Parts: sequence; C-alpha cells; structure tokens
Amino acid sequence: MTQNITSKARKNSAISPKKSSLLIALEATFIAGVIMLVFILLGNYIANNILISRVDNNLLKQINIDKSEITERSSSSLFDVIPNFDSDHDLTDIPIVTWWINTSNNNSLSQSSKSPFSLPKSILSVSNPVTAKVNNTLFRFEGTNFKNGRIVVGISLNQMSKELETLRFGEYILSPIFLLIFFSIAFLIALKSAQTLNKTRVKQLDFMADISHELRTPLSVIEAEVTLALSQKRNAEDLKSSLKRVVHEVDRLKRNVDGLLWIARLDNDQVIEDLDFELIDLGGLIENAYNRFLPLANQKHLEFLKEIVSDDILIVGPPTWIDQVLGILIDNAVKYTPENGTIKISGSSNKKTATVTVEDSGSGIDEQDIELIFDRFYRTSSNNSGTGLGLSIASRIIREIGASWDVGRSHLGGAKFGITFNIGKNT
Repeated sequence: MTQNITSKARKNSAISPKKSSLLIALEATFIAGVIMLVFILLGNYIANNILISRVDNNLLKQINIDKSEITERSSSSLFDVIPNFDSDHDLTDIPIVTWWINTSNNNSLSQSSKSPFSLPKSILSVSNPVTAKVNNTLFRFEGTNFKNGRIVVGISLNQMSKELETLRFGEYILSPIFLLIFFSIAFLIALKSAQTLNKTRVKQLDFMADISHELRTPLSVIEAEVTLALSQKRNAEDLKSSLKRVVHEVDRLKRNVDGLLWIARLDNDQVIEDLDFELIDLGGLIENAYNRFLPLANQKHLEFLKEIVSDDILIVGPPTWIDQVLGILIDNAVKYTPENGTIKISGSSNKKTATVTVEDSGSGIDEQDIELIFDRFYRTSSNNSGTGLGLSIASRIIREIGASWDVGRSHLGGAKFGITFNIGKNT
C-alpha cells in the first residue's frame, strides 16, 4: 500500500527530464543572448570609436600637410593648393578633401572654386572634428584658422561604414549559430544532470517507501500480537509464543533503526571529514568479530572456522567502522547458511595490502545479483529476509576508507566477500 502511494506520488511530482532540460537550456540561452547582445553593442561602440579616432588622426595629418604646402606658396596662389575635382565625381570614393576659405575680404567667407562641393554653413567655422551629411553622404570634418583664411578638411565615412557593416553582418550570421550551439550544449548538459537528479529523486522516493514498509511491518505485527493477547484469554504457552514473535519483530525494528542511523552517519559530510584514521591490528578485529558471533553460529550448529595467516596485520582506518563491516558480513553468513553448514573468516597480508575474507556454504549469490547487492534495501530472490541495508552500509564504509571488494562464489559452495586494505596508508 505504501509503495503504491509513493509510486503515484513519484509519477505526479516527477518532472520530465527533457522538459526541465529544455526550460533550463532556454533560460541559459536567453541569458547568454542578453550577455552577447551587451558585448556586441559594446564591441560596436568601441569599434566605431576606434575607426572615428583613426579618421580624425588622418584629418589632423592632412591639416598639417596643407599648412606646410600653403606656407611654401605665395598668398596669390593659395587656391592652387586645392585639388580640382570633377563635379560628377562619386563623393563616397574621394580621398581626404581640403577646402580653403578666404576670410580676408571684409571678413566674409568664400570657398575655393576648386572645392568638390560647397560646405554647409555650419561646417565653415568648424574646429573640432564633426560628422555631417553632405549630398546624402556622411563626412567627417575638421578645420583650423591659418593666415588669412581657414583650412577645412573632410573625408567620406563610406569606407568606415562598410567596415562596420561587415562587422555587423558577421554578428548577424555568427550570433544565431553561436546561440544554437550554446543551446544544444546547455540542453545536453542539463539533460544529463536532470536524468541524474531524477534517478536520485526516484531512489529517494523508493528509499522512503521501502523504509516506511520496513518500519511499518514489524510495528503491525507487534500491534496485532498485543491486541490479540489483550482481547482474549490465552494460556501461558500461547502468550510465550506471542512474546517470542514480538521480540523477533522488535529485533527486526532495532536492526532497521540501527541501519538508518549508520546511513545518516555516512551521508553526513562533516562526519566523513572528521573521521579519525588510526593504526589498527586487523587480526585483532577478526578475533573479536569471531568471538562475538561464535554463539550465534553454535545455535545453528554451524562450523565456524577462523584463519589468520599473517601475524600483526596492521592497517590504517577507523576501527569501529571496519568492525561494523565485519559484523555485517559474518551476520549475513550466519543468517543465510543452513544448519550444519560452514562459515570461514580469514585474514592475510603481504608487503602492500591486507585482506579479510568471509565465506560460507550457503546458497551463494547469483551472477546477476552481484552488481545489485550493495543497493539499499535490495534483497536477492533466493534470500528475501533481512533489511537490505547491511551490505549497502558496508559498501559505503569500504568506499570511504579506500578499500576494495572481491565478491564471488566460495569454494565452500556459498558466497565469498573479500576486502582488501592498503597497508599503512590513510586513504
């Protein structure tokens, strides 16, 4: 019931990875587009200023050249300095043009007859560089007083406009291509992230459903047994049987709570960061774990073997966590090995590594289950008892302390779990 409700909630609340990725990619592309537009406008502004500055420098150079040429000539031939232009000449193609404006005749202004076109009155007295339209063509003008007149030079901005148009054309062509590529990359990255997050979300919902079920089941059994015991008269034997079932469910509930506490501890980054590694004797941990579970093995008439090949098997790690892993492996071996079976725990080492192995003569692990047994709440089809948290916790601990697994089938006929530690290294 709980799993069905959670499944419906998952379907209703989960967002399609493609849809969410599309929205994220569109938002990212819009932001990128706005940023790109700002940079384009800024770039065009800077490019325009650079080109205008280049034009102004050329105008100033031309004024200095004209001053030098006029100085070398007599005052009667000042007009001869001005080149003669055909009135039909294309103004967009002319080079820098000079106008000589005579101001000696009663302070009246008169332009050289050789000027290519008449200047607007607003340009006759220009000093600083200005831009004005003449005969539908944009010009840049600059002037200065010299002797008994004024020199005004101008140049068509047609070439500069062409350069700016080329720049803008490139922007018009490349901008959509860039945004399309950016959108595609953003979509793929967002899709991959969304799929990962969606899997994590599904796992979290499954985890909540599983733990709710695992906690609810023993509580339901305890409630039923207590209610039955209180509702009718029962003999001592029946009450004893009920209490045994209650104790069994309480033990199951305790295992679940202990497992959840370990999961919470392993998911706490601060706990992982503050984890203390110390030099420990792996052989001693094996001995302690063996003695702790020997009574349970004897209850099932199991042959519990212990073999420590090397003396002083020293490793670096958190002893409590490694002891927890050994406890999980031996507990599973006792639980899943039938009566009169065999369990073996062994330890060995070489110059670089130390290994501890737990084997049993139970039903073993199917090949297709090996990759899944470390998932939370996963239980094999042949062994569906237990909480499904033990191996998940053990796997997380082994990963955090830098050890490695070797899982397979034992020569005893059942499962084999081997753990390899690096000697003397804090990983």
